[in-house]
Amino acid sequence: MFCGTVFAKMFQEEYQQVGLDNLYGANGIPASSRWFSADGPRNENVYVSTLFGLILGILCQKIAPSSAFLEDK
Repeated sequence: MFCGTVFAKMFQEEYQQVGLDNLYGANGIPASSRWFSADGPRNENVYVSTLFGLILGILCQKIAPSSAFLEDK
């Protein structure tokens, strides 16, 4: 899982585990578990991220296989 990588640990404030019952959409409707897993079980807690955290995760997925610098220690 990305939240266990070196960069995610460096920027811990960009990620947070939140109770699904505490999340709401822009229109005030409670968050659907389908937002996080199309066919999986409903989890009580989910990970949320800032936009920076999302971009960091995407960049790490693109370059991680070719970069020893990003390896977990």
